[in-house]
Amino acid sequence: MIRFDVTHSLFILLFCALIVLFTLYWNYRFLRRDFYPTKIRRIIVILRSLALLLLLPLLLDLEISLTRNVEQVPLYAFVWDLSASMQNTDGTHFQASQVLNGSEYRSLRKKIRIEHIAGMREPALRLESELRQKKSDETVTDLGKLLRFADKAARYRGIVLISDGQSYLGELLPELRLSSGIPIFAVAVGDTLRNGGIALRSVRHPAFITEDDSLLLHLIFENPANVNAGGFISILNGPDTLYREKMELEARRFREYRTRLPGMTAGNKRLDFYFNEDLLDARAIQIFPSHIRVVCDSREADPDIAMINTVLSVEADYRIYSRDSWEKRYPGEKPDLLIQIWHPQEAPLFFENVPAILFYRESGAMYRQSGEFRIAEYRPYLLPEKDPYLSHLYWKQLPPVYLLKYPGKGKAVLESGEGLALVLEDRAEKRIIISGSGFWRWQLSAYEKGWEGLYRHWVNGMVREILKSGEGHFISFDRNEYRVLQYTTLAAITQSYDAAIADMADARVSVSLHDADFAELQRREHVFHSSMRSDFMPGDTGRYYLMARLFVKGSLIESDTAAVQVLYHDPETRYRGCNAEALKSLSANHGGAYLPLEQLDSLEKLLPAEKEIQTQNTVFQARRAYAGILILLLLLCAEWIIRKRNGSV
Repeated sequence: MIRFDVTHSLFILLFCALIVLFTLYWNYRFLRRDFYPTKIRRIIVILRSLALLLLLPLLLDLEISLTRNVEQVPLYAFVWDLSASMQNTDGTHFQASQVLNGSEYRSLRKKIRIEHIAGMREPALRLESELRQKKSDETVTDLGKLLRFADKAARYRGIVLISDGQSYLGELLPELRLSSGIPIFAVAVGDTLRNGGIALRSVRHPAFITEDDSLLLHLIFENPANVNAGGFISILNGPDTLYREKMELEARRFREYRTRLPGMTAGNKRLDFYFNEDLLDARAIQIFPSHIRVVCDSREADPDIAMINTVLSVEADYRIYSRDSWEKRYPGEKPDLLIQIWHPQEAPLFFENVPAILFYRESGAMYRQSGEFRIAEYRPYLLPEKDPYLSHLYWKQLPPVYLLKYPGKGKAVLESGEGLALVLEDRAEKRIIISGSGFWRWQLSAYEKGWEGLYRHWVNGMVREILKSGEGHFISFDRNEYRVLQYTTLAAITQSYDAAIADMADARVSVSLHDADFAELQRREHVFHSSMRSDFMPGDTGRYYLMARLFVKGSLIESDTAAVQVLYHDPETRYRGCNAEALKSLSANHGGAYLPLEQLDSLEKLLPAEKEIQTQNTVFQARRAYAGILILLLLLCAEWIIRKRNGSV
């Protein structure tokens, strides 16, 4: 069937009619003139008439459509997985040439038409000659992207996927659904994947555990196999089974698990984690006595040490010892907490590697009298009131103390009005350092004052803080450093450790990911609650940083940072073997079939090869007939040359 379409513009139609009439009139007059020889006149008229015939379709925007039905052999898409994992399949080092050079493929090529699609990062049509030379060396696998590319073309009778089924990026094969409903025939390469053992990826628990207190464990399990796994999780302490429960783990998934163990006696304990009969991991934990044992002493009598001793002695959770009484009662042991007057050379530590609150003193140094203290970093022990503004007022009204500049490392959390550090934290050494003297006055002067109880809150808060070993303050990341693999999601947990902040209105937490130069890359916003998860996708390998900031009514209350190390991820060598279950699910969901590579000769019987009646449309557009435009110009040039040679121009 042939169809002609021209412009619907009345002006163009009238213009073309005038040109035709004028050309006919001009040819009639030109042939009657005797200025040119008869032969030349006829040639010029023919040239101008042909030029008019070529010009009219352009002016009319002529379009000719030819529609016809033809029988064609069906077209199939061969989708090739050329990732590096195809060379790591058990017992097979696959190359595309193995299939293309085989007799099964040549026989199939005679009955159907085939187009080849490959390229994980940028799917595209490939030539057979190109595939014969190409190795299976792509560094990532995203079969969903390849299949979506073939589906989008919407011209294939079916898709033949040649793969090991190991697709860890993008859509999961069992969950993939193509919009066109095109059948997928999965050709499996390699031996069936051997089930990997269950792995315990993370064990977290409180840093400070006392005897008879229950122990909360946060566990993360991984099932690397392609089939679900079921069994019993057991936690043993020597011959004693502390916990046992049945658990199901989905294939290729992580699962978080929380459990609480009964209280244990004080001492060093070993926890063995089992899945069925397989030992997954073993962890050593220290159970502290129910009373926190504190050595609070100085080499010489000091009122600051005496006042702290007085405050802690009335607390039921603490047992206070001098250095001499401790060594007599617990020879060779270390206390849970050390409080002392300290100087690296003049007054060294009584015990090494023990959480400590240290009063830094230096003989002969110039002390400054300072007052009107201010909070530099928000900490629970610096906030006796829920309202940070009211807490600031208390610190500004305290009696002055004598300070000196601390030369060591540490983050200043409380400063004097002149900016001199008063309280510093050294998280790495588990120390709180107080640089100066005279703090006992805060307790004595608090009688019937607005800040009554501030000193007791400060001292008890510092003890709780240092015993937590840096677990956090108002907010804190659950780790100081995260290590993730390239192309995987970084899940950062931001936790809160003081519920009092939750009473504040308009509290929110902003968590952001920064590169090595601290330029912000991504950000997540949360409403403040006890545990907030932020998912990020870092880019290339290297060093990154996380920052969590707590805002109340638009004001920054506290921040915390954590390092992120993105490691090179080579899942192409990690996931070995054929994921047959995924390929079977994919082909079944799309009305296709599954077969191993060794049975490729069966593919010819599975693929429908009956010829199809297809409608072919051929469209001719005059404005795109560039050869016709060129001929038109040549005709006009020839007409001009003839007239010039005969004296008319």
